[in-house]
Amino acid sequence: MTQPSAAATLAPLTNVGATLAAMQNAMDRVNGLPGLVCLYGRSGYGKSSAAAYTANKTRAYYVELKSLWSTKHILINILRDMGILPANTVAEMLDQACEQLALSGRPLIIDQADYLVDKGRAQILMDLYEGSKAPILFIGEERLSGSMKSRNNTVHRRVLHWIEAQPASLGDCRALARLYCPELEVGEDLLEHINRVVDGCTGRVAVNLNLLAERAKVHGWARADLATWKGQSAADQRLYTGEPGRKA
Repeated sequence: MTQPSAAATLAPLTNVGATLAAMQNAMDRVNGLPGLVCLYGRSGYGKSSAAAYTANKTRAYYVELKSLWSTKHILINILRDMGILPANTVAEMLDQACEQLALSGRPLIIDQADYLVDKGRAQILMDLYEGSKAPILFIGEERLSGSMKSRNNTVHRRVLHWIEAQPASLGDCRALARLYCPELEVGEDLLEHINRVVDGCTGRVAVNLNLLAERAKVHGWARADLATWKGQSAADQRLYTGEPGRKA
């Protein structure tokens, strides 16, 4: 399955670095240690971007789950990313996936893993891991850790690293500014303002930096700080917050 593409995967963001480090640690772990890694946290904190970057750096197989997928659909899509023709039965597909993971030495990334827990299918993580001993990174929303512990403690106990996605830091905002506003010098007070308004949401920081870059071209700005931004009309200085019909 095609890995997600996101501009932020090119920026050295906090969650990107933490996820890659945890996955590499799981790949290099001492025999006997568990090999599951979980990245969880609020929507908008760049978890899928971290997954994309980690997948590219580690050559991981990648699958993003859909809410209506059965176990069969999950395995079919994992095998498709592996370039393997799925067998006839679910049990055979599981064996195929485990064999490829073991032989290739490549990890597996499963995004939107909340669907596994919600549908009572988290055991597939255990089956894939026990059948291959390959590192597996699974990703979901902020409730994933608690849900996994209450619904499938066997899987929960096999997790080597729990990574809670963090809101965008000022350093993250600087990195995103270099990516989205390469021809504009952005003042730190403006970056702090944008980050505060969007509550640390990495995706919305990126959207607003793109807006800033467009505004800079219109006005011919070479540098923009908070005073520059506040010098516009009230309507023009509003930022995108994700709320329909509302800006801040």
